[in-house]
Amino acid sequence: MLKNFFDKYLFLSVGDHIDGGGDFKINLFLLAITLGLCLAAFIVCYHKKYTYDVLRQLIRHNAINEDSAKTLTELRLHENKGLMRALCRRGQLTNMIKRVGAKNYSYEEFVALQKKKLPTEEKIDFTVAKFYIFEEQYDRAKRVYEREHPSYIRTVFSCVFLVAVFFILAFTMPMLLDFVDNMISK
Repeated sequence: MLKNFFDKYLFLSVGDHIDGGGDFKINLFLLAITLGLCLAAFIVCYHKKYTYDVLRQLIRHNAINEDSAKTLTELRLHENKGLMRALCRRGQLTNMIKRVGAKNYSYEEFVALQKKKLPTEEKIDFTVAKFYIFEEQYDRAKRVYEREHPSYIRTVFSCVFLVAVFFILAFTMPMLLDFVDNMISK
């Protein structure tokens, strides 16, 4: 019974319903897209969550210059590996958050280092490294912080909705393909 279900709906071949459609498994393709979107949603939510957490803590502690900079331990974020990885790389987060004593490269210096294939990232000892929000980026950091807060619950509901849409499409796909075949035949 389960094999019939999989053959009829999951392993549905376009060629079974449309002449010259080939052996393309359309529902497997839709399933892959659905699972990919769900995975991407959780990755984005995780990224937004630690970005939000570090900005919230730095704003709360008023860490806007080197004198008021805080360590990740003081911010209670010392166990967040994703945050540590993001603070090691150049990106949106490191444009807003600076590390005390870190070398700030100009664009030309950064490009020159990349051409020479020299490492632009240095090893950071997160137990003592202090971070603060770059003064020029404080308003931007506040806007990011004040936006809608990331939520794993909303992400789960979004994924449930995507899976429901997939099942609706999977169950209606044989009828849709027959309809397309009838339209082409006429």
